[in-house]
Amino acid sequence: MKKDILYIDLSKFMAIIQASGLKATEQSGYIRVDGAKGRRVYVANTKRVGRVDISGFELATGAHVPHMGVTGNVKQQLDLSPTLGEEGILASFGNLLTTLKNLPPVEKPAKPAPEASATPATPKQAKKVEGTTPAKKVETPEEKKKRMDLIAQVAATKGVKVSKKSEAHAK
Repeated sequence: MKKDILYIDLSKFMAIIQASGLKATEQSGYIRVDGAKGRRVYVANTKRVGRVDISGFELATGAHVPHMGVTGNVKQQLDLSPTLGEEGILASFGNLLTTLKNLPPVEKPAKPAPEASATPATPKQAKKVEGTTPAKKVETPEEKKKRMDLIAQVAATKGVKVSKKSEAHAK
């Protein structure tokens, strides 16, 4: 237990959550209190609560402190310092839930439409764009000879058998 945190019974936080009318979901390590889409408060699911995280929004005023690390959208925590006292902390928690209840849903910025390029990135995209399959590359006799020579050379050095067509070409 840290001395700079006032630990308060979970039952007192649960009474405030139930009185607020917000949906609370019990998870393994915390109780998630849901506000509008993308806005939540997480209360440590222990006998004596020593941590309350604020996710999806930030409070400009009130008893809160910046979050120590980055965990998803959690940017602040409820201030549980002993100087506030139990009643002050619980009052701040009640105000926090009232604020949570009145916030609008988080709006994600619209994704920009993909730009249409003159040349498709893949053959599949070419088929979608043009309605036909792209033409296959035809191998020239010089390219075929180089490929067959390479196959024969690798087969000879590795001691591997290749097809009769490749053997005939190697001779």
